[in-house]
Amino acid sequence: MNFRIGSMWRKWDLHVHTPASILNNQFGKDWDKYIYNLFTKAINEKISVIGITDYYSIAGYKKVLEYLNDDEKLKDIFKLEIEQDVNYIDRIKRILIIPNVELRIDQTVNVYPNGNNSKIQIHVLFSNELSDIEIEEIFLHQLKFSDGEVEWPLTEYNIEKYGKKLKEEKGIGGTDSYRNIGYSSVAVDVKNVYQLVHKNFKDKALIIGVEEDITKINWNDQCGGIRRNIFKMCDAIFSSNRKSIEWFASDDAYHTIDTRKACLWGSDAHEFSKLFKPDLDRYCWLKCDATFEGLKEAIDTINERVYIGEMPDELKEFKKRASYSLKDIYITKNENSNSAKTWFNLDDPLILNPFMISIIGNKGSGKSALADIIAYLSNSHKIGSASFLNRNRFLSTNTKYGNDYTAKLSFYGNGSVVEKSFLDNSYKEEESEKVQFLPQSYIEEVCNDLGEKFQEEINSVIFSYIPSENKLDCNNLKELINKKSFSIEQKRQDYRNEIENLNHEIIILEEKMSTTYKNKISNALQVQQDRLANHESIKPIEVVKPTDLEQDTYSTMDIEISKEIYKIENQILEYKEKLRNINELIYKITQIEKQKDFVLEECNSINITHDDLLKEMGIESSNPFIEVKINDVIINNKLNDLTSQLNEINELIIFNGAFSEIETINDDELDFAKIMQYVDMEKSLPIKLHILKEYKKVISDKADDKLKKYLNYQNEIKNWEYEKAIILGEIQEPGVFDSIKKYEEELEYIKNTLPGELNAKLNNRTKIMVSIFWLYLEELKVLEEIYSPIQEKIDAIMNFDDGNIRFSTNISYNKNIINKLLIHIDQRMKGPLSSSNNGINILNELFEEVDFKDTHSVIQLINKFNELVKDYDSNYIKNKKEFYNNFFKLEYLNTNYQLSLGDRKLKELSPGERGIVLLIFYLTLDKSNYPLIIDQPEDNLDNQSVFVKLVPCIKQAKKNRQIIVVTHNPNIAVACDSEQVIYSEMDKNTYEIKYISGSIENPIIKGRIVDILEGTKPAFDLRKSKYN
Repeated sequence: MNFRIGSMWRKWDLHVHTPASILNNQFGKDWDKYIYNLFTKAINEKISVIGITDYYSIAGYKKVLEYLNDDEKLKDIFKLEIEQDVNYIDRIKRILIIPNVELRIDQTVNVYPNGNNSKIQIHVLFSNELSDIEIEEIFLHQLKFSDGEVEWPLTEYNIEKYGKKLKEEKGIGGTDSYRNIGYSSVAVDVKNVYQLVHKNFKDKALIIGVEEDITKINWNDQCGGIRRNIFKMCDAIFSSNRKSIEWFASDDAYHTIDTRKACLWGSDAHEFSKLFKPDLDRYCWLKCDATFEGLKEAIDTINERVYIGEMPDELKEFKKRASYSLKDIYITKNENSNSAKTWFNLDDPLILNPFMISIIGNKGSGKSALADIIAYLSNSHKIGSASFLNRNRFLSTNTKYGNDYTAKLSFYGNGSVVEKSFLDNSYKEEESEKVQFLPQSYIEEVCNDLGEKFQEEINSVIFSYIPSENKLDCNNLKELINKKSFSIEQKRQDYRNEIENLNHEIIILEEKMSTTYKNKISNALQVQQDRLANHESIKPIEVVKPTDLEQDTYSTMDIEISKEIYKIENQILEYKEKLRNINELIYKITQIEKQKDFVLEECNSINITHDDLLKEMGIESSNPFIEVKINDVIINNKLNDLTSQLNEINELIIFNGAFSEIETINDDELDFAKIMQYVDMEKSLPIKLHILKEYKKVISDKADDKLKKYLNYQNEIKNWEYEKAIILGEIQEPGVFDSIKKYEEELEYIKNTLPGELNAKLNNRTKIMVSIFWLYLEELKVLEEIYSPIQEKIDAIMNFDDGNIRFSTNISYNKNIINKLLIHIDQRMKGPLSSSNNGINILNELFEEVDFKDTHSVIQLINKFNELVKDYDSNYIKNKKEFYNNFFKLEYLNTNYQLSLGDRKLKELSPGERGIVLLIFYLTLDKSNYPLIIDQPEDNLDNQSVFVKLVPCIKQAKKNRQIIVVTHNPNIAVACDSEQVIYSEMDKNTYEIKYISGSIENPIIKGRIVDILEGTKPAFDLRKSKYN
């Protein structure tokens, strides 16, 4: 039978007894009933291969074949089934029947779980290609068994004779028949079995051992030694115990019995209800052709092609992705074609295996043509890079061969079909791709690109690996990283704003640390001291108070008015100071109000986001996520009080109008009380002051000369003393900032306080800068959260001797920061970073020695930079604010991940090595269910790289998606254990391309592989040598 689809998971039951089984036959003697039940149940259970089993005999196998060769008999037995399905007999005959001879070995061991001594059983499976005569005459009748005295040939006659001897001479068997006693007691030598099989049935028979619980065996005792010797001679083991299956495939098995073994299983049915119903649903699944060759191929791969259980995981995965997997393809020539050439004529569909397909053939044989046409029908967006469907080849405008062919592609599952009446290399951008297509030229283009194209391709595959629920509605990897880092960036920006404010304050303090500023203050102090000395030299000459002054009315009034003037002037000064304090408090309150409004706005925004999220999750809630309680009653009351005070004071001390003339008072009415009446009528202190000063002038004019001189002196000395107080700084006159006190205090501040204040701000800036750096470390965790599952996935599949693919997160600096700093350096002036001191080299060295993943190293960078710019007397930094902001805000840092192969970074890899990395990513990380088509991935790679790096990934990927590989490399088709091989050949005369398909174990395909894949027949031994 030709299995064009290649190796598929099929149910095998290699242990089914018949009515011919001498022992424990519960089928009865009705063979028609047995045949009916055997095949109806086999078809219902989708059994592909049945091992017909009898003790020391193939009688049952012969009887089943007899029925299968009698169509009339079958039609009579399956009359009702044929009425429902005319192909029912064909379905029966598609089930492979192979003989299974069950034997008992003449050595006794402990049998678990009861621990009783018993003889070991083995089975011998024979190829269906052998005749019954060959099996009986060359194997069964050549076996010997002993009665303790003589050896007997293993024939039905001798077994029954042996039973008679046991019953009559030793009383064994009770009332049982001679035949049953003989079959129950006979045992053969395992070495005899082994020698006959390997001498006469090379590649046509398999010895199968039996072991249900390997964990109970003590390999150091006699029974363990017997089992070891028997297992060494077996090709496989009958066992459904999970621990035993794992042990026989393990290194322990290799070290104990010198080889690893696959485990098979069967129903061991002796009655109809047990047919194809193994205990605990432990079905035997083999991924191979339903042939004896397929069986051998399957057990050679240990557990990769054999599964004991309800259903293989790989088959479960296929059922999930069935509607995405390609089933078959037609390519036919259009009837209206005018071309004499016939490139394709696939009237019968080319059936496609849902796991891995290798398309092989000589150069120019049409290998890539099939892959390109499948990609075209699947709307691949990379079809423009196809090598066959190309404007320079098949689609040339001169020949237009593409218009001559119709192609149709169908899918498993829902059976959807894509059909196109011409072949092209275009696609519909608005429609999704049904395959992932990696043409050879596309891989080369991406891997040779020195820009971002390769990285973008890698990022695309990484993003596809991330579970959809973790993608946060993002469209690509960069978006996702930005979204996950959004809150971190917000915090960073807040810190950077603090850095900007600190830099402004630090620059002011650093300017005060300069010698220039100290000299400026010292000079200003000297000016004030000189001013004081000059003021002392113009002190008014004292005028002695007249002796009769107390009796003079005018002098008395003058003194009283002067007191009132002094009093009001002091009141105005006090109110101004109070006004300044009130304004400062009001400013602070308004700042708090602004902060309150900002917080409320932010909380409101968060609550809206929270409510939207709850709605998205289908949760109804009227409770806000954040509730803000504001207790602003006290501060608002205080603000109202301060505002009232402010208005009252402004009414008292502010007057913007013109002063009116004072009212004339007669001399006889001119007295202090009358004047104060006029003064008290006014609320404004400036108006009061104006009235008093005007009446003072009037009084002074009426005084005698002696009095005038004294009064003038009093005014002058008062003004002189007031001016002196201002120079000394004892009085703070509005708008006057220069004073001896001020400059002495500033010099004292520079000497004793400023260094500490500057150092505190520098330390604070360092702390904030480190906080920004820590946020970069936090951002690295975001990257690691994304990449660590990917690293685990790659590590689980690959273990390269020359180093695995590694992800490493990193913080790097943008080297443009050097220029952004140097642009603010005045190169004409001497300084640590000027060109005369090789400033560019200093900065380069400063940044290059920093480990931007280490806090201590970053603090060292800050300290060294602070030392570089510590010269407060130099003005070689042109724009200190921008200079500081550029450095201390750390905006030049970037978080990223680096990809390396071994100890070499991505940019250091050759195009071929980049190709390996890209393919590994597609094969291991791309979670798409769509088929993956790769055109000659092995180009530019040596066989060792293909085998060590590419093969494990392909074998892993084909478990989860359909893989189609165009290849001429034996390591791809053979070492990947390709389920289907499609051999392509072209008639050089007619240009017709033909395809032959099948499994690796298919003899025809095997021959083609040996011929085409560089003649490397030893590649077929790779798999076996790998396990043994």
